[in-house]
Formats: sequence, C-alpha cells, structure tokens
Amino acid sequence: MAGVQGVSGLPELVAQVVQPEAKPASAGGFSTVLESTNNLLKEADKLSAQYATGRADLTEAAVTAEHADVSLGFLMAIRRQAIQAYQQIMSMPV
Repeated sequence: MAGVQGVSGLPELVAQVVQPEAKPASAGGFSTVLESTNNLLKEADKLSAQYATGRADLTEAAVTAEHADVSLGFLMAIRRQAIQAYQQIMSMPV
C-alpha cells in the first residue's frame, strides 16, 4: 500500500495525527489526538457515503478511510500503553 508508512515515517504520522497547531489540550495532548481521530473517522464516514451515492472519488474515500484507520490504531496503541502502565503501577508493593 502506498499510503502506509514504515516505522521510519512514524514521527511524521504522529505529527499529522496530533496537529500541534490545534487548540491547546489538557491531559498531555491526549484529547487533541482523540478529537483529531474522531474528526478523521467522521470525514471517512462522510466520504464513504458520498462514494456510495456517486458524489466522491474512490481514491479520496479510500485514502481518507486508511488515514482514519491508522489514526485509530495509533489511539488504541496509546490506550493500551496507558492501561499497561496503570496495571504496573497498581501491582507495585507499597
């Protein structure tokens, strides 16, 4: 797939997902990533519906859907890491 980047392209992908020029976020930027991913998913849904009715290009709809999928995967990886960190902290002896 041409739209999928390797590990070397990860910093650029993170920069695209986080979009630092957006409004300042609390919680260390997590809410910015969450909002960005939500917006990408909505845009992908909208383009899918437009493609189904013949008002959008297949390439644009597919690229947007893939971008939303990668962003969602990134968000889930952050969530997984946060849960693992929480579980490690909770299992520490006091």
